[in-house]
Amino acid sequence: MRKPVSVNLNLRSCHAVVRFRQVSSDEKIGSELLSDPNGDDFDVAVERTPSGEIVGIELLGFDSRIVAAAETFAREHGFAFPAEAFERFAAALAAA
Repeated sequence: MRKPVSVNLNLRSCHAVVRFRQVSSDEKIGSELLSDPNGDDFDVAVERTPSGEIVGIELLGFDSRIVAAAETFAREHGFAFPAEAFERFAAALAAA
């Protein structure tokens, strides 16, 4: 399984990006929202290069449904995902 090279959290916006390789500033990266079988968005976006290479996963929140969707997608595509870290962070936010 390919491990993340970085995890960036934005505490103010409850937003995170898990990167699986470094992305240069001149690289064009697109993103697409993941959906469940019912067509509902998961608030998880996959970042890809124009050739389709997955370079990151973006979480637009830290609730358990979002983290689970991101983790499932990562594992299905051969990536490790730090789900436990997100769950601890979400619990700390809820307790604050």
